[in-house]
Amino acid sequence: GVTKTGEGLQEIAGGFSQLPNLLADRLGHDKIRKNRAVISIALDKDKKITLKTKRTDDKQPDCPILRDSPIETLTPDYVLCTI
Repeated sequence: GVTKTGEGLQEIAGGFSQLPNLLADRLGHDKIRKNRAVISIALDKDKKITLKTKRTDDKQPDCPILRDSPIETLTPDYVLCTI
């Protein structure tokens, strides 16, 4: 898996925000979680990912975390985390 960042990343014509929607179209919209605040990302010794997130209010300009949103713990095969 890719667990690095660095130079050499490419630009997406039209903006990087298109990527989650394009991935969802190919992988299935049930496989992609958007508009989440990442609480933590952990990679254990066996390279298993644990991701903790909370839902955000994507109707607001700054996407604040929803007050009553519980922490959701996931163990996905891959994570694409954008800012």
